[in-house]
Amino acid sequence: MAIHLIRHDDAARGLPAAVLGQLSGRAADAGHLVLLQHCDGEYAVLRALERAEREGAEAILLDPGMLCGACLRARAVRSRVPLIEVHDDGAAPTEPSLHEGAIHGYGAQGYVLALELVLESIDCARCAGDVHVGT
Repeated sequence: MAIHLIRHDDAARGLPAAVLGQLSGRAADAGHLVLLQHCDGEYAVLRALERAEREGAEAILLDPGMLCGACLRARAVRSRVPLIEVHDDGAAPTEPSLHEGAIHGYGAQGYVLALELVLESIDCARCAGDVHVGT
C-alpha cells in the first residue's frame, strides 16, 4: 500500500535524511510504503501525479515548490486520490494553494503532519473511538 510523495525540486535541495527516515518509519509502522518522486518541472509533476493514480496510490503528498500553473492546479483539483499539498519552505504562500488540503509554514515537519493526516484518513475505520489528529 503506497503513499506517493511528489516534490518539485526548484531549489535543488532534498528532504533531510532524518525527515525521510521519519516518514518511512511511520508509514511502515502503519503498514504502508512511502514512494518519493523528485521532479524537475511542471510536466514531470503532472506525469508523476498521473503515474501515482495509475499505480493505485492510496494518497499523494505533493510539494509543487513554486509551481502554480493552471494545468497543475486543474490536475490537483481533479485528483482521484486523496491529495495533500505540502510546502516545506516555511514561508507564507505567495500564490493560492493548488488544492484545498494544504500545509504551509511548518518546514519539513509539514510532511510528517501531512502523512499523519493521510494515515488517519486511510485507517480511520479501524480506529473508531480513538482520538484523531485531523478528524
